[in-house]
Amino acid sequence: MTDQPSTAPNRMQARTDGQKRALQKREVLAAIGGKWGKFSEQELSDLKNEDDLAVQVAAKYGIEKAIAQRDVADLLNGRAL
Repeated sequence: MTDQPSTAPNRMQARTDGQKRALQKREVLAAIGGKWGKFSEQELSDLKNEDDLAVQVAAKYGIEKAIAQRDVADLLNGRAL
């Protein structure tokens, strides 16, 4: 056995990473719900990706998909759904 640390993530680190991802997702969904209030909690949790959100925003608000895509990209600002 060596004194070198293991390269595999330990359970605590994996849990922490999972918790961070869950928190980030909740924050993104809250931002989406704050901007586009016509979405139910279920609809927010069912969103798959940025394109799915843009399609749904376009449909719910009667705007062109290109405009919805721009608005979605601005809101997400590099964050993943």
